[in-house]
Amino acid sequence: MSNKHRLGVVVGVDGSAFADAALDVAADQAAARGLPLEIMHGFVLPTLNSSLMAVPYPPEFTMPPPEVAETLARAETRVERRHPGLDVDTHLIHTTPAAWLVERSAHAALVVVGSRGTGGFAGLMLGAVSGQVATHAACPVMVVRGETDRPATAPVLVGVDDREHSVAALEFAFAEADRRGAPLRALYVWHTVPEAGTGSGTQPGSTFIEAVETSERVLAEAMAGFAEKYPQVQVTRALSHDRNPAEILLEESALASLVVVGSRGRGEVVSLLLGSVGYTLIHHADCPVVIVHPVKTE
Repeated sequence: MSNKHRLGVVVGVDGSAFADAALDVAADQAAARGLPLEIMHGFVLPTLNSSLMAVPYPPEFTMPPPEVAETLARAETRVERRHPGLDVDTHLIHTTPAAWLVERSAHAALVVVGSRGTGGFAGLMLGAVSGQVATHAACPVMVVRGETDRPATAPVLVGVDDREHSVAALEFAFAEADRRGAPLRALYVWHTVPEAGTGSGTQPGSTFIEAVETSERVLAEAMAGFAEKYPQVQVTRALSHDRNPAEILLEESALASLVVVGSRGRGEVVSLLLGSVGYTLIHHADCPVVIVHPVKTE
């Protein structure tokens, strides 16, 4: 994935500990990629339930309270201490944070959101900002949750199926593992009996051995070319059958540094409308989760 013509890494903050964790990860991502960092904080004008609604807001209602500017200033200072010299831009917005982040994602390399927040920033609460952005963004979205400082030996875990949408997830996962100097673990889930919604992850009408061989081939084909492109990345391929992909990914997230899945697909691992797998991961994973939306190139 090329970063040409991309704005950089974008993150929303609200002054909470969850947002601070997201800010730290976003700053690390920007520094590692050699990209600028954009920090957003939102202030929505209060609603006046009186006759004043018929006239312009008085000045005392149009100016954000001091703590709003302080939140952005603290965030900028925090990044400067962590990564001196990093190119940082701040935005105080007066619209819905989720809508702003989704719009900005059309030109960003990565959007980072916290798993929770104070709710006061029209809320970085998961299911509000984080869930909406993870669903609708035009670029990869990282939801920061769980442990964020695991050692480089902790693998980047990626969910794979045999659809084209796995390509973007694999590209992101390999590139991230390469940047971190971490191993990569690729998981493919197959089913011996057809199930609704399992799509290409199902291997019906086969003996168990044949199904395993087919699944190994599917996984190998999905990953073809990435080993040559990223020769320094140590790769482990993992197969599982007749289990819920979300359940397996959650289990393995306890030892991973990052979980990466695609945003669309017919296999359960990447069938992410923030329903089963994606919804489960961004709510319950033990490490940050990336939902990869393929970047459209012009």
